[in-house]
Amino acid sequence: MMDRLLASSMQSYAHLPPPDAWKEPDKWLSPDNRQKFYAPIDDRGFVLPDDTVETVLDLFHDDYEWPYDKDDPTTKPDDHHFHWEMDSYLPVHHLGSTIPMAFRELATNRGLMPRQFHNVIHHVTYEPEIPDLSDMEQYLRSYVLAKHAFLRLFATAKQAVTAQRTFSVRRQDILEHPDRIKGDYDEVGEAFHAQQFNKYFTTYQQLILATQNIPSDNPVFSDIDRINRRLKPHHAVKILGLAATRKYVNFVPLIVGKAA
Repeated sequence: MMDRLLASSMQSYAHLPPPDAWKEPDKWLSPDNRQKFYAPIDDRGFVLPDDTVETVLDLFHDDYEWPYDKDDPTTKPDDHHFHWEMDSYLPVHHLGSTIPMAFRELATNRGLMPRQFHNVIHHVTYEPEIPDLSDMEQYLRSYVLAKHAFLRLFATAKQAVTAQRTFSVRRQDILEHPDRIKGDYDEVGEAFHAQQFNKYFTTYQQLILATQNIPSDNPVFSDIDRINRRLKPHHAVKILGLAATRKYVNFVPLIVGKAA
């Protein structure tokens, strides 16, 4: 059987890992006994990306090295939509509604992964059933609100950083050039900059707390878990900038052990 699978892999399955990489090659590569399964979903029928990747990874031996070279077009990571096929989500199939396609294109429903792994997902899983339109609409609305909250928080954090830097520069200037002020301490100047910093930093903290109160089933970026009231503004800027501009979830490090 293995010889037959090897011959088959060299032909029809050349885009997939070789038979000896699979824990059960007869199950997934045999032309006579090929099996498939539905990707893990939640109670709304939304595909669970992390669970899907973990489930597919478990089909292979741990020591299998997925072909990956960011400069090699044949192994370069590409973007997998966990809700496919695209044609099923077109407005023409939903009375002109653009909600299904917008839902499919959300960053939380897409993942960057090695091309061969992408091929495997399509090889071993069935096309997911399309979720209910009302569920997709609610999820999309929640996502947009969450992203707006992050963008607002991101802007506030930047203002906090600017105020902090202005305050630091002014303080250093006082230390190096005390002759520029009356006495040894510029109470008015320092009080002003401290007030500006505290103003933005307080707003920044309040927005963090408000964002944390968003219901857990909403697609809030996982990065919020790394943010708390003790986080310095410039750290928040970096984290929130990545979250607000994300195009997809990067699964490459999980699959191949290194970043894309």
